[in-house]
Order: sequence, then C-alpha cells, then structure tokens
Amino acid sequence: MNTKKNAFGAVALVAFLNLLVNIYYEIFEVVPINDAKASLFGHFSHGFAGAPGRVFDLLSYFTIWSQIVVVIAFYALYKNQNRKDRYATLLLPTAIMMITITGIMFYALIYPVSPPKGANVYPSFVSHFVVPVIGVAVWLAFGPRGFMKVKVIPSLFIIPIIWVGLTLVRGIVSKQYPYGVLDVTDIGYMWFFITIIAIIIFGALLGLVYSALDIFRSKASR
Repeated sequence: MNTKKNAFGAVALVAFLNLLVNIYYEIFEVVPINDAKASLFGHFSHGFAGAPGRVFDLLSYFTIWSQIVVVIAFYALYKNQNRKDRYATLLLPTAIMMITITGIMFYALIYPVSPPKGANVYPSFVSHFVVPVIGVAVWLAFGPRGFMKVKVIPSLFIIPIIWVGLTLVRGIVSKQYPYGVLDVTDIGYMWFFITIIAIIIFGALLGLVYSALDIFRSKASR
C-alpha cells in the first residue's frame, strides 16, 4: 500500500466531492436564498431557470477557487508523488496557502456575521475546515519537501490576485460582490484594498511560517 499516494488522493477526492455537492446544491437550490443583500451574490431566479446564474456565483467565490486548486495540486501528486517541475512546485504551495487563508478568514471574518444556514452547514464545514485541515496535515506529513520556499512566496499570490481582479470587474459591472467584507458598495474601494492588502500580508507571513515548517520537516526526515 502506498500511503503517501493514497493520502494525496484522499485530499483531492474529498475536495472534489465537496465541489460536486456545492454545485448540486446550487443547481437544485437545496437552500434557497431569499434575504441576500442587494450588493451581494444570490439574486437569480428560483428553480432551474436560475441554476446557471447560481452556479456562476458559486464559481466566483474564493473558497471554490481554493478547492479547485487543491483538487488539481493533490491529484497531480497522486498521479506522480515525485513531481518536481515548476508547475508542481508552485501549485502545491499555492493550494496550501489559499486553502489555509480560506479557512482562517471564513471563521475570523465571515462566520461571525453570516454563518451558513440549514443544509449549507455541511458543505461549508468541509470547505472551510475539513479540506484546509487535511490538506495542510497531509502536506506536513508527506511533503513533498522543498516546495514551500521563501523565494516563491510572491508567486503564490498570482491566482488570488487574478481572483481579486475578476471580482472587481464583476463588481463594477453587476454591483455585486461575494463577501460582505469586500462589498465595495458598502465599505468603499479604500477599505476593499486595505482588506486585500491585509490578507496578502497575512498570507506572506503564513508563507514564511510554512517555509520554516517545511525546512524543519526536511531536517527531521533525514
């Protein structure tokens, strides 16, 4: 039994199945949204007529982007545990950083003011707690080591910054945003960018911590 391979595969599978559950929820409107703020996502028609719009909203959340990156990164390692190409050495650290930020920011900033309701509690828990915990735990336990380097930390923000740019463009067009903490119509552009910069700084510090842990685990495994 290849424990390392199975661990990578398990993370990819859990994240992938959770993505499917989230998509199923939106298509079949398992938890209808009736009280969404006008400047936040969630204003498509009920029933199947609004399903494409609801799925589009879903795929516009940073949480979902993080899950997708986790699926791709860990599935790639499941297929080849010894990958050391540039694609792998950037994608895995990006996945670890994004999914950690997803979990911490959700419980620190979003959950206190807008906790999930009804059946949404279950996929939300998997998205914001289970996947971050098992993703980081499997990486710490099995590596690969040497991917989380200080010099690659700036590159880990490429995908998040693309998400920020698309979120801004969509907000300009539709006047709707994914999260209240980034709702420009409510907080203004200044606080939007202050929040983003604060999260980037937090992410950079997180990268330094993970880099130190990576070095520690490398030495411990020798």
